[in-house]
Amino acid sequence: MPDRDTTLNRRTFVKGTSAAAVGTAVTSGVASAQQAAEGEDEAADDDGESSGVTLVAHRGFAGVNPENTVGAVRNASRGWTPERRQRLTDVLRSNVQSVGDGEVVLDYDEDLVELFRDVRRGDLPEMTQRKADMIEIDVMPCGTGEIVVFHDSQLSSRDGGTQGLTDAEGTVWETDRETVTSAEVLESGETVPLLTDVMDAIPSEVGVNLEFKERGNMSWTEFADETLSIAADYDNEILVSSFAEGAVAAVAENYPDVPLAYLFWNDIEAGVEVTDEYDCDAMNVPYNMVQGAPFFSDDIGFDNIPEGGYADVDLVAAADERGIDLNVWTVQSWYQAEQLVQAGVDGLISDFPNVL
Repeated sequence: MPDRDTTLNRRTFVKGTSAAAVGTAVTSGVASAQQAAEGEDEAADDDGESSGVTLVAHRGFAGVNPENTVGAVRNASRGWTPERRQRLTDVLRSNVQSVGDGEVVLDYDEDLVELFRDVRRGDLPEMTQRKADMIEIDVMPCGTGEIVVFHDSQLSSRDGGTQGLTDAEGTVWETDRETVTSAEVLESGETVPLLTDVMDAIPSEVGVNLEFKERGNMSWTEFADETLSIAADYDNEILVSSFAEGAVAAVAENYPDVPLAYLFWNDIEAGVEVTDEYDCDAMNVPYNMVQGAPFFSDDIGFDNIPEGGYADVDLVAAADERGIDLNVWTVQSWYQAEQLVQAGVDGLISDFPNVL
């Protein structure tokens, strides 16, 4: 594919001094995602986004949202703080006309409608969360060729098939678009979305990590063409990641300006070799591969520790030597986040918004 003048340019990813810096981004492809418009400085201060560590919403913060759905990415993109909740309280107070038996009469205005849209799926008393700097989503083709956002190969394969991820069945890349996009995710009311639907829901100042999960009946080059042609229509900063070396190779060879991260699994040295071969911009690794953290080489449920343990490679130092970022997945708690930040990682890929 010929090079195109799009926002998909790895040279636009220049590490800033903090996650709250206006217009900065990090080399992992994670846009700083703050203050894109005038007046956002105060919001960034409210969100507490000054740690300098990138927060990536894994599948749209799958711990609090139905994963890989439009609702999930919308919620992850916005964030809620005590200040925003106070704003809702103030707007409600000023618009309530009367309260009767089972009935509330409101005088609607644009502010109230906007706020209701924000909270329609949330438990307001619990909503105090940082918004994501970047949102990670899984992409693959359905049987009719459209790119959808979904993680598993089977529509109902979660927990070995005992718990359906959706209310439909079939292999995603062998199933037509209508069936796939009508499938309800985790009984949430949300359905499997097209990539275009998800991109439409993410503000342009929030980055998008496209994990190339499966290529279906396409070649990786064909899949990259289809997926990145969609991404090029949006202004979001993009990072492509994959466990599949073929996917990384296809992007590196055909879209050399698109930021790349190789997803490590169970071999640190092999992961570094792939990172170097394709001049990747980041290493996305399981959090038990970080030597400076207390859970280095711990069994964290991924069955990703080789016999004999990991090689003696300090990935924080390796990333620094290469001038690239080290992002870790999948962070589940504030303690893990705290230890990993102290160890020197650059990004946290998390199921939860409040780990930072």
